[in-house]
Amino acid sequence: MAASHQQQLQQQEQEEVDYFDLLPDPVLLLIFNKIFDAKSLCRCLSVSKRFQSLITQVDSMSIQIGGSPHASNRSKSSKSLARTLIHKFISKPLHFLHQIVVKKSDLSSFGSKSSVSRDVFHWMTKYLKNFSEVESLRLELSCQGGRRHGSEIIAIQNRVPLLKWNAEFGKELQRCVILGATSFEKRQFSKEDEGIERSETVATLSHDDLKSRIVWIIYCLLAASARHCLLKKMAIDCPKLKDAVIVDSSKQGKLLMKEDQIKDLMNSMDSSMSSDEHNQIWQRNCVPDLMIKLWYVNELELPRSEYVMKGATLVAVRPSVVVDGKFDDGDGDDDSSSVLKGCFDGGEEGEEVFAEAIREMMKRKEKKTYKLEMNSF
Repeated sequence: MAASHQQQLQQQEQEEVDYFDLLPDPVLLLIFNKIFDAKSLCRCLSVSKRFQSLITQVDSMSIQIGGSPHASNRSKSSKSLARTLIHKFISKPLHFLHQIVVKKSDLSSFGSKSSVSRDVFHWMTKYLKNFSEVESLRLELSCQGGRRHGSEIIAIQNRVPLLKWNAEFGKELQRCVILGATSFEKRQFSKEDEGIERSETVATLSHDDLKSRIVWIIYCLLAASARHCLLKKMAIDCPKLKDAVIVDSSKQGKLLMKEDQIKDLMNSMDSSMSSDEHNQIWQRNCVPDLMIKLWYVNELELPRSEYVMKGATLVAVRPSVVVDGKFDDGDGDDDSSSVLKGCFDGGEEGEEVFAEAIREMMKRKEKKTYKLEMNSF
């Protein structure tokens, strides 16, 4: 009986042992870095003081904004400049295009009722500051915004079966690549189809089709600029940030910034900004004067991926460069290659299709090339 009682006591002691307490801090921190999901990390913050002290040291994190209706209550500052800008820039980028022509005093009249806007603002102002050691950050935005007022967004998404963009910024836009098509369908190819050059006449865009492509470009640039605005706040809260990606849940667009680009952004901002000037963080930087190259092919075959793109359009956007007092038109192939290099090669699921589309487009001799200039906005 005594031996049995002793075994029960030993078993009880073993059950009461917290094995996490036996792990050294570096091992626990390694585990927390593998979690990656920001919401899970925030839940772990309340487990214990030890967890809290270690979780705030994680160096990589992913934030997914789902527009949950259970977001915490807000103060009555719903018309603040910061939240208003998030609402316009993130949920309704094309709706903001209309607002460019109105006077600044009218901008504050937009209330922020979008759950996406509230969630983004909540994360940026309350939670992100707890993770000042983060070096790699990924933010995924919900696509549900813009349903009520953003009819322009819905129209573009419904009428354009394929519209993808990648953008890189420093303190301002450095490059943006846009890929679009009016039809994007599967097709079976034989092995003999690979490497065969198609002999076709060069198709040109009608006036209306060219205008629609310009709308695509403006739409993508505004979305990219909006995400850059968010990244300014992220960079301030995470001073060790070296790598940042902002995508949307539909994977339509991606903003990327590497360490040197983030440093360029931080150097452009005044670190001694007063509280009165804090709202400047949320202001969108102007898109600079741009040089745009647009290539168009009536039908583009992708043998490896087994897709066919109709109305295939590839756009390379970069800032205008002044050389000897004149704007460089970026007419060389090397210039275009530098803008397109590595685009859609970031390892995202399904991106290999779009990387192939860029390669096939640039190989085609029958593509129509357009050169455009766009003033800063």
